[in-house]
Amino acid sequence: MHLPAFTASSRRRGITETAIFDEHAKKGLDRWVQHPLTVHDDPVYLDIAKRVLRIDHPAPGDLRTNIESLNESIDNTKDSTFYAAKAEIDKGSDGWLPGSARAEYEAAVKCIRHFETEHEAYKKMLNSGSYYLGHVIAGSGMNL
Repeated sequence: MHLPAFTASSRRRGITETAIFDEHAKKGLDRWVQHPLTVHDDPVYLDIAKRVLRIDHPAPGDLRTNIESLNESIDNTKDSTFYAAKAEIDKGSDGWLPGSARAEYEAAVKCIRHFETEHEAYKKMLNSGSYYLGHVIAGSGMNL
């Protein structure tokens, strides 16, 4: 395994995480490729594992994909029929809307609220970093 002696960035998950690789980091990660890290290893290795061998669940990229999908679902639900029904309802007693159109509008509002609730939960998780599950310590499984 070859590691640069300066900074390495992980863009695979859609975010940039920078870890400083010094000589201890290189030794720790080289060791991890062939053997599991244990609590008896050099504490520097364990610190490196906490910084660079992260497990995120769900992954930040998946959270972003879900957020984008929910935004699209909300936009698609708010179509011209939705806005026409909303305009009639907003007129109050001066507006007229058939019962079926009113029921369709109310169902759309319910779906939008559900999408917005999910969207907010994913945004909070992404913004707070609560998707961080832990770090790898058991080993790479590669055992070269």
